[in-house]
Amino acid sequence: MGKTALERSEQRHQVDGLSRSIIPFIHRFLKADLDSPQADKAKIQMLAGLRFFVAAMSSRGPFVAGDTLTVVDIAGTLRSAH
Repeated sequence: MGKTALERSEQRHQVDGLSRSIIPFIHRFLKADLDSPQADKAKIQMLAGLRFFVAAMSSRGPFVAGDTLTVVDIAGTLRSAH
């Protein structure tokens, strides 16, 4: 977790965003028939969540927070693999 209360709060918010705005729609997209309206809707929702998440990422490094591996990186990996 982050060193300051603000960093920890931001990281909790990002993990929550993964759980609510990206992961469910990835699963719905993968479960839907390829050319179905359900797949199209899930894809649109998934991409919207990804755009919001990417906008909050640092441009400095390979991790969400830049040079530092955080709980957000780990949560994203674990949740998407689930």
